[in-house]
Amino acid sequence: MAEKKPASAERQRKRAEKRSADVEANQLVDEGFCGKPPEKLGNSYLGAENIAEQAANDPGSVDFVACSDAIKEPMPACWTTYCKFRAKNGFGALVLEIRKFSKSSIGWRIAK
Repeated sequence: MAEKKPASAERQRKRAEKRSADVEANQLVDEGFCGKPPEKLGNSYLGAENIAEQAANDPGSVDFVACSDAIKEPMPACWTTYCKFRAKNGFGALVLEIRKFSKSSIGWRIAK
């Protein structure tokens, strides 16, 4: 019985080392995919503005009011922010929208 305890302790130590290595590897992958936090320009993020304009009925009508600070979330969302902006809808009326945007190394997107 005395021999099993050291072997068991050794196995537990090896498992703990492997878990630690797995956590570090996942963090490196996450950092590589997510990249650095986006930079806020005034009250919004340039990437979020570009995506909103691409999706808008009238791209020239998009006017950002404010965006929250970017928050780190698990992949694939990575960096997320909520932005409030005005834009013309399909009928030409100016409407206020609040959308969630996410950013990773592959770019910005409107989150669902």
